[in-house]
Amino acid sequence: MFLADVTFLMRHGLRLRSSQREAPMRVSVQIRESDRDKNNSGRNLTEVMLFENWGLPQARSAGRITDPTLLPYKGNGILLSGIELDTGNDGTAEYRQVWLVIPVEQGGP
Repeated sequence: MFLADVTFLMRHGLRLRSSQREAPMRVSVQIRESDRDKNNSGRNLTEVMLFENWGLPQARSAGRITDPTLLPYKGNGILLSGIELDTGNDGTAEYRQVWLVIPVEQGGP
């Protein structure tokens, strides 16, 4: 797990213009494997999860992608792409999501 500033670059599978993007979130990033016996996918998953820390014993989930892939990027940080699930009244939709992840030091600003 590491601390990072994360910017969502897509919404519902569509790329966001820079003017449409929200400010980066300071979150804890966790990369883990999920056993098929413990998830609804019926297969082993690699997932990246974001957690906001509100000063409480438990952190709130801020995002999750499965099957993450590193994308080429020349700037600071890394680009992570993966599948984001969106559950609504009509069922579950799967969208491609891309995050700009800039790691920060624990004592950083």
